[in-house]
Amino acid sequence: MSVSITVDGTAYSVPSGAADTNWAAQQVAFEQAVAAAVNSALTSIGRINIGTFSEDSVATPGDVTTTACRGIAAFANGSSQVIIATPYCATTSVAFAQLQDANGTIATLRVLPQAGQLVVNANTAATATTPFVWWVAFT
Repeated sequence: MSVSITVDGTAYSVPSGAADTNWAAQQVAFEQAVAAAVNSALTSIGRINIGTFSEDSVATPGDVTTTACRGIAAFANGSSQVIIATPYCATTSVAFAQLQDANGTIATLRVLPQAGQLVVNANTAATATTPFVWWVAFT
């Protein structure tokens, strides 16, 4: 099966995959392909990023390098900054970060989009691993 999405007269296709008896794997591959096609369509006309989700679901503390436009990251104990390297980020991007688990010390986050990276600063150093979600919504 293949799917085609048309945005402002331009067609974006999700190619059909090879036959696979693992339906769960096919569904995941299909959802990722649809997200990539929609993201490509919307990004090309200057709209929102949907993209793929970063695979780090456990939020390994420290800086992150990814090809995703959203994900989970974490401040390491003693750290007040995380740098997320992603090709979706530009100085004009609109980006968000939200704490997932307040450790009692970090109260606010400041998000600074830069060329090729998103810098997330906390108001103070973490006293334990502190995960947060992030999203570069518009480029």
